[in-house]
Amino acid sequence: MDKTTIEIMIGELSFVLPVTPESFNVTTGYDHQTVNINGLGEILLRGKRNLRTVSWSSFFPRQHYDFCQVGEEELLDPMWYAALLHIAENSEVDIKVTISGFLSMSVVLSSFEYGQEDGTGDVNYSITFTETRDVATPDAAKQTAKRPTKKVTSHMYKWKKGDTWKKVAKKETGKSDNWKKLRKANRKRIDKAAMEYHKKHPKVKKLKETTVLIGVKVLIK
Repeated sequence: MDKTTIEIMIGELSFVLPVTPESFNVTTGYDHQTVNINGLGEILLRGKRNLRTVSWSSFFPRQHYDFCQVGEEELLDPMWYAALLHIAENSEVDIKVTISGFLSMSVVLSSFEYGQEDGTGDVNYSITFTETRDVATPDAAKQTAKRPTKKVTSHMYKWKKGDTWKKVAKKETGKSDNWKKLRKANRKRIDKAAMEYHKKHPKVKKLKETTVLIGVKVLIK
């Protein structure tokens, strides 16, 4: 059986938890109501599903352990993970949590507690996310005409100030929807750039992927 992994996407930056928690809890409920009707007694009126929450406790390791879900070269400083989540807790950035083989949903960060309890340098934490739902509008159902896709040959692109994955995808491939594919192909480059940026600017808590990539060559294919 494949090992369970948990991926968190914050804005355009995503990472896999280096240590998968031993367990996680998903809670949900339904807005059912009961009423009493003459001659029938109590009956149940079925309601809609409430928002789900998912929570767990684990730790961000200071060193690489055999059970880590990422390679030693991909492991970042534990305070990098903590700082990024702390920023997300106090911003309106989009967040998505994916637990392999179980769930994938858009969320907001409801609570996040972390700290060190021993001399290992590991950062222990507890976290809770609450599901979000998009409200559909009539305009959302309208379809736009398809545009021809630009033929792309693999090449390197040097990231510039003001770039975003959607802008780069549009400029280099002719279609902004290709940004997820491009970003996935550059996963290791993104993590390496973030780690190097953190080393050069350890006091900067708000790490933006679009900033740490400035000057970095990314693969376009």
